[in-house]
Amino acid sequence: MVSIAERPRLPEHLRTRPDSFGLVFCAYALLLFLIPGALGIWVLKGVSSLSLTIILLVPLWLAGQQGIHLLGMVGHEGLHGNLHRNRLISVHLGLFLSSMAISYLVTGYFVTHWHHQLYTNTEDDPDVEGCSTF
Repeated sequence: MVSIAERPRLPEHLRTRPDSFGLVFCAYALLLFLIPGALGIWVLKGVSSLSLTIILLVPLWLAGQQGIHLLGMVGHEGLHGNLHRNRLISVHLGLFLSSMAISYLVTGYFVTHWHHQLYTNTEDDPDVEGCSTF
């Protein structure tokens, strides 16, 4: 069995609820998804050359997929209460924004992930065996 160290003590400044950073993170993730999408539509409608369309779309798709990835992270952080001082608002922000990432069901993830959060770095942590090298 893997040897589990005692949980580290977090500094007090890491325990405080966020001010505006959570909302900035939400806006950044949303815009990183929507702006490349809107520009991609503009490229598809306005560029007639297939090769130029592909050259312009690839970076937009890469940026947009990072936005989708961050929206998933917004869902995760929202359910941890990290997006807003009011935990209910944080949860609703996380659920609403992460729902744009198709097939990412943050509420189902939260139920199974809770056991990891409850027992992080202990023998009862369900992620210990699979992630012990990390």
